[in-house]
Amino acid sequence: MTLTFIPAMGMFLVPDFLGGAKYMLVGNLIQQQFGTSRDWPFGAAVSLGLMLLTFIGIWVLRKTGGKEAVH
Repeated sequence: MTLTFIPAMGMFLVPDFLGGAKYMLVGNLIQQQFGTSRDWPFGAAVSLGLMLLTFIGIWVLRKTGGKEAVH
C-alpha cells in the first residue's frame, strides 16, 4: 500500500496527459502554485501539508504493525 500511495500523491503529469486538466489534484495544485501562479508560499504550505499527511499515514501504518483490516 505504501509503495503506491506516496507516488500517487505527488503525481501531476499523468492526469495532464490522459484527461487534460479536468480535475484538480494535489500535485496539480502544487505545480500550478510554483509555475503559473508564482505563489510560492502557498505552494510550499500545500507541499508541507501533503508531506505531513503522508508521514502521519506512515506512522499510523507502522503503529498498527502494517496489518490491513480484512472483512
